[in-house]
Amino acid sequence: MTQKTENSFLCLSLIFTHDKHDGALSKLKFLIKNIRNFRTLQQFDDYLWELFKDITETVTPSPLELEAFYEEVRSRKNLNGQFFLVMSTIDNGIHFHWNTERYFNSSDLKSDLSFLEMIHPDYLTDYLQWGIAGYAFVLENKHIIEPFKHIFRMIYPIRLKNNQYYWVQMEIFVLGLDKNGNVTYHFNTYTILSKPFFEKEKSAIIVDVSIEGLRDEDLTKELKKWRFTKQPFVLTKSQRQVLYIKRKQPNLTNAAIAALLNKDKETVDTQNKQILAKAKESFPSYFDTTEKRTVTDVIEFLEELSYFRYTEW
Repeated sequence: MTQKTENSFLCLSLIFTHDKHDGALSKLKFLIKNIRNFRTLQQFDDYLWELFKDITETVTPSPLELEAFYEEVRSRKNLNGQFFLVMSTIDNGIHFHWNTERYFNSSDLKSDLSFLEMIHPDYLTDYLQWGIAGYAFVLENKHIIEPFKHIFRMIYPIRLKNNQYYWVQMEIFVLGLDKNGNVTYHFNTYTILSKPFFEKEKSAIIVDVSIEGLRDEDLTKELKKWRFTKQPFVLTKSQRQVLYIKRKQPNLTNAAIAALLNKDKETVDTQNKQILAKAKESFPSYFDTTEKRTVTDVIEFLEELSYFRYTEW
């Protein structure tokens, strides 16, 4: 095992599986609807933990194989800008870390929750939503997910021990499985990108799925569908019509769009406000600010996320 790996959210969201498929998905739907109602990360963590009650001890790799893997990681050279974690769903803890002391204080790595608290607060909700989308994706694709083959990548800002935020690329690999096929450990490789994060910067979180290092468009498309069609950003047919026309003809006024749709201008004005309100709810890191936003901003943001490629209109 020489490939690098990484994690995305609660060591639970992106790559953990569960046998009670229907029950887990029904709880996921509740969680998706109520994600913004959880008051603390611990409350969120406690709820997710309920989804993993049937996890048993790791079957593969064996303890000896796992320790050999850790030794292989410790022997790596030229780790400038990289650090590694192994997280477990069995006890919800960080079981192994390497080269982390260069970037974090020891208190930052007490648990997966303490690690989550280092994510930039403007991005945390989006990060958790992507995590839940990834968990749902894995539930649907449990039969094809293989250790050290499927890689989940996420890029987001995180706080280092100098108290400055940097963009970090996180790559996540399945490491350990139990007898039921649940993921018990995953290995996470974090690469600190050279570009620091600035408060005025509102780039979207980047997420994709690759197989043995090559981006898989079909799996990435399915993951993004979970994020955009089963997550909060869902528009009505009339709202989609307005957004579609504005995307194709950005210079049209609301009055002109109303004429094309055989509606009055006030209706289109209202639908624009509804689209903005939905964007603010679903993408708070970008739209939940004092800065004035328009539907054009929503379209540009969705283009950056490849939303229109993965959504039927």
